[in-house]
Amino acid sequence: MSKNRKLAAVLFADIVGYTATMQTDEPQALRNLKKFKSSLESQVAKRQGKIIQFYGDGCLCIFNSSVDAVACARSLQADFLSEPKVPVRIGLHAGEVVFRDDNVFGDAVNIASRVESMGIPGSVLLSSNVRNQIKNQPDFALTNLGKFEFKNVQEGISVYALANEGLAVPKKEEITGKLKPKKVVKESFFQSLWAKRIPQILVTYLLMAWIVLQLFDWALQQFGISPHWAQIFFITVLGIIPSLLVYLNNRERIQKGQLRLGEKILFPSNLALLGMALFFMFRTADLGATSMDVTFTNADGIEVTETVIKAEFKKRFPVFQFDPIEADSATAWLGSAIAMAITEKLAINKHLSPKIYLLPANRINKEEAYTTVEKINFSEVWNQDYYIDGAYQVNGNEFVVTPMIKNKKTGKVIQQ
Repeated sequence: MSKNRKLAAVLFADIVGYTATMQTDEPQALRNLKKFKSSLESQVAKRQGKIIQFYGDGCLCIFNSSVDAVACARSLQADFLSEPKVPVRIGLHAGEVVFRDDNVFGDAVNIASRVESMGIPGSVLLSSNVRNQIKNQPDFALTNLGKFEFKNVQEGISVYALANEGLAVPKKEEITGKLKPKKVVKESFFQSLWAKRIPQILVTYLLMAWIVLQLFDWALQQFGISPHWAQIFFITVLGIIPSLLVYLNNRERIQKGQLRLGEKILFPSNLALLGMALFFMFRTADLGATSMDVTFTNADGIEVTETVIKAEFKKRFPVFQFDPIEADSATAWLGSAIAMAITEKLAINKHLSPKIYLLPANRINKEEAYTTVEKINFSEVWNQDYYIDGAYQVNGNEFVVTPMIKNKKTGKVIQQ
């Protein structure tokens, strides 16, 4: 048994889909195989290489030079890509091989086989060993596909694709072959969401929506347009979140136009339900201007036109009779007078519509003030979240008034 070792460039080539073609079109498969063998016998000899073995639809060759091996691979693909085309992939690696009884063995042979398995029809792939030996050759254009872990190979190996004109280059994300299975790390639901950047995008979406809402609300006020549009915008932003979450979770597939049945139903249904909800919520709302022109005849008999705020858009709230800090029937009238004066002052502002609540005469005489519960009940019908009341104290010829703005649901002081 004779045996010797040497450094060599190993080339593996095989016909892609040969077995399937044999089952569907045997004559074509045999024609492909004939051209495959004749091209290899011709091109390998021209580059001082040696065909070690044909095995079915594949071939193992060796070369003394990596430059010769890559040049041969390039010429082979030029033959195979010319009519009649033959779908062939080629892989190369350089290293020590063992010759034994007209055959070759060793890690270099195994690695070349694994590099070749990653290829696609029309491609030439090579390991970093080969790349390092040809990198100064301007005739060869290379693309780095990354580092890969191969079965039964201890260390990862960087793989490159010959990228000269006419040659196919595999997409990194679609590469398969004799690779180690990727370690599957089970992610929690929240880790999966975080990895897809869904929380980050959602927070950014809500933050940007809030900023736009502030600007939108400001613009509505500046141009006197119904504030209901700001509410519609806010509800819409929240209403499309279900569709947004589904899209973010599956965006890579959806961007390719691959929608599942549930998504085809969800997206239009979400918009339809949102549209229906907005219609019923705002069908009676005034979505136009907040003001209108009113024409009337004044006391001098002159026709006058004034712009007034529509009642729907005025801030309506109650003003209650002020209570004395120390009860005194002689000054009990001050509580009503103060409330009336504040109401008249507030009513000057065309955006406000205060409503005064005075105690009935029988309760004034009995010095019975409105209770907090009564004020909360009266306030329910008004469109603001507060009411105004207060207290006063008489000191000789002077009196001190303390007005208060209170929460209409709790009666607690908001501002004093």
